[in-house]
Amino acid sequence: MRWSNIATVDNCFYFSGPYTGRDEQLQGVAEIAIADTHVRLHLAGALFEGTIDGDAVDLARKTTHEHEGTWTVTETITGTYRDDELRATYRYEECGPNEPCPGRCTLSADLVTSIARPRR
Repeated sequence: MRWSNIATVDNCFYFSGPYTGRDEQLQGVAEIAIADTHVRLHLAGALFEGTIDGDAVDLARKTTHEHEGTWTVTETITGTYRDDELRATYRYEECGPNEPCPGRCTLSADLVTSIARPRR
């Protein structure tokens, strides 16, 4: 995986993300499974699910984490998948207890990865 253009917010930490995840770091092997228009993408230990329409991929996952209460994290990956390569934009948003949703701590990045053993 190659991450670039990583944009974070000062004085924030992140539960997940490229290099910066407290609980999960999205590094390592990427694997994809495609069945009709449904897509499952494993990035390291994280599972993103969504759709594919032609080359266009739209994936998401929602997780909960504990830090002075329960936080909900929504991560999205949107981009293109062709020739066993995913080129996409990653977005992280979190919602904390008694805070506006999404909260102030967001993260975005560009992702390019070759996909291991694609299956259709």
